[in-house]
Amino acid sequence: FTSDNGPEGAGTKGRTRGSTGGLRGRKRWSHEGGIRVPGLVEWPAMIKKPFVTEYAAVLSDWLPTLLDAAGITLPTDRTYDGISLLPMMTGKVKERGESIGFNCQGWDAWSADRYKIVKAGKKAEWELYDLKNDPFEEKNIIKEMPEVAKKMLKEWQIWADSCASE
Repeated sequence: FTSDNGPEGAGTKGRTRGSTGGLRGRKRWSHEGGIRVPGLVEWPAMIKKPFVTEYAAVLSDWLPTLLDAAGITLPTDRTYDGISLLPMMTGKVKERGESIGFNCQGWDAWSADRYKIVKAGKKAEWELYDLKNDPFEEKNIIKEMPEVAKKMLKEWQIWADSCASE
């Protein structure tokens, strides 16, 4: 079970609809308030006791997860954005290890286990956040960590190019 990403912006009489729990952004934004959603998995045969995790996952992970659970290898004639969540569900891994890309009308993001780059609109500059220490994305650290940003921008560009070519 999961929800839709981010609440809408202003409602009637200027009131906002929904809450981001203090996270920055709204629906269609690439900040955490626009993309982070809760998820719940119930699978008694696989998940023996309940647990809570901060492990980032996306809907693209379900195809690799379901095929993995069925013992079916992913076809190799295409690329996949998702990864199998079984190692997380069985407690074998605590971090994703692979970044997640987002794009919506010029709002872009590349989110790794700790750091995330964000471009808040087509004409905006890239920003860098440390999600472990700053989950509310209040302090842009791109000037303090240019090498992290450069590496992530390169990875994001490869991902964005792959999306455009398929």
